[in-house]
Amino acid sequence: MERSEKALLLIKRAEEIGMRLQFDSGLCLVTVERSAPAGPEQEDSVISELMQYFPEVRRLLEIRAFTRRAQELIGKKICLWDGVGYRQGPAGYGSEVKVSIVRQGVLERVEGNKLAVTIVREDHEETVTALAEHLLILEEAEAGASSPQTDKPVEQQRKGFLNRFRGSQAD
Repeated sequence: MERSEKALLLIKRAEEIGMRLQFDSGLCLVTVERSAPAGPEQEDSVISELMQYFPEVRRLLEIRAFTRRAQELIGKKICLWDGVGYRQGPAGYGSEVKVSIVRQGVLERVEGNKLAVTIVREDHEETVTALAEHLLILEEAEAGASSPQTDKPVEQQRKGFLNRFRGSQAD
């Protein structure tokens, strides 16, 4: 049995005895229900076993949280960072300027720990799979709405955001 399979079984075992495991803001949390059927000795035993497989447990919890949140964002506009390229600078040959390659699209679906993104071009549409760390997901907010993390007003999204971004690359 692979380590990730063993970690998944341990997570299920922990949940069966009333422990809730979750990944939240980069942290692994275990919540023990007061009415859990297990006693402290059994909980300690399960936690000890989970720690033997901690890298795998953490990754599985992270994927679970990522998948849950990404499902909520399906249909949102995205910018996909697709690496860097070079273009000729103002001084001609030898003065290349490094620029980010950015494609625009829509978040289409979640595939494990990756996201499927539809990129619409002038002549065709393509679906690519991207890592979350390469995406900027654009959410619109009503004026005066609160951010779930800060409870401070969120500035209303301005039209032309992507055009301003493109303009900064040409500078």
